[in-house]
Amino acid sequence: MNEESPLDRFRRWYRLLPPALRLLMTVNTVLFVAWIFVALSRPAARFVIEYFALTPAPVAFFRPWQLVTYAFLHLEGGVWGLIAFAFNMLWLYWMGRDYEETFGSHRLFGLYVLSALAGGLLAVAIGTVVPEGRLFPVAGAMAPVFGVLCCVAALYPNRGIGLLIIGVVPLKWLAIGFLALSVLFSLGHPANLMTFVGAAGMGVLFARAQQRGTDLAAWAQAFFASGTGGYAAPGRSAGGGVLARMEAWLARRKRGGEPAPRRAKKAAKAEGPSRREQREIRAASVGTAGQEDVDRILDKISERGYDALTAEEKRILFEASQR
Repeated sequence: MNEESPLDRFRRWYRLLPPALRLLMTVNTVLFVAWIFVALSRPAARFVIEYFALTPAPVAFFRPWQLVTYAFLHLEGGVWGLIAFAFNMLWLYWMGRDYEETFGSHRLFGLYVLSALAGGLLAVAIGTVVPEGRLFPVAGAMAPVFGVLCCVAALYPNRGIGLLIIGVVPLKWLAIGFLALSVLFSLGHPANLMTFVGAAGMGVLFARAQQRGTDLAAWAQAFFASGTGGYAAPGRSAGGGVLARMEAWLARRKRGGEPAPRRAKKAAKAEGPSRREQREIRAASVGTAGQEDVDRILDKISERGYDALTAEEKRILFEASQR
């Protein structure tokens, strides 16, 4: 039997990406590659920087598209430019995939755009008070990616993520650490710093609105057929998280040791609500129209584990826990 080629594996991976994440990563990648060739011509490069990067000054209001287009441009060249681009796309993939599969494609897309817009507006505002000599054009996806990270951290502040050397870090501390590093590396670039601050604020605001039942990305539903529910890629269960994918990988790789069903049970216990949390959710749902749904979902968790829930069931459980 012929082994699957690297190109075939890439095509399969790309096809299984949820729609909004696939769109965002594709646009960023295409424009990153295009800039390599555009930069060979000084007139073309100046045109792109002037009209599509963000000018942190009131003139940007006469080119309002800059408040969003800057978030798709990567103008730094060389090895460091490639590293920065790869860093942005990896974090967008890590944070954005689970979020989109759980809460819907339109929410990830709307969160990215609104984070870029909030950061851009704050950068333009600071440009009115900072001396012109300290202002430089702003470009890069780091601000909206940071907005996505802050949104997920606000929704799940204590969820851990494994980092090389450091180990497992709660998302809330990861977001705070990124903001601190952004301040440190942007001391001479106040407009760039403001894009991070604005995007972080929008990410937290987006999460708080979502917890209250307000969808700030409702306008983006027209672009994605998944509507308000979670998105499940073909061949995947809706809402499959990073932990579930890691468990599947371990089941394929590990030889001997703890049986896979026991590991899956531990994963479900780690990610799903405890018995005390289940009682609290039941109590919070008393008197609401969704009490029977919550009871059914919690019974399903007890029988089959948290990973057996659909994206819609996870959404119902999440909203009930907020009540």
